Amino acid sequence: SLITKIPPEKLNYTEESLQECCVHGFSRIPMERTCRERADRVLLVKKNPTCAEVFLRCCLEAERLRQKMIQEELQKGFGRSEIKLTL
Repeated sequence: SLITKIPPEKLNYTEESLQECCVHGFSRIPMERTCRERADRVLLVKKNPTCAEVFLRCCLEAERLRQKMIQEELQKGFGRSEIKLTL
């Protein structure tokens, strides 16, 4: 699960407030917004450029991990269908 991927990224930041910014960056939201749009919103609300930057980095990393997981799942699925086709 993606949640298990959070601690290593989070541990890059020693300040608890920045760790929180990173965790929020990993969170998925139902609205379709880019990481940049979400980070801009963090900057607007928190008025903390460092938090917004950390949020953006962690958000982009989470997106990368999600895409990687999707690709791995697709490859597993293709592997199964190839077996079914050969039977």
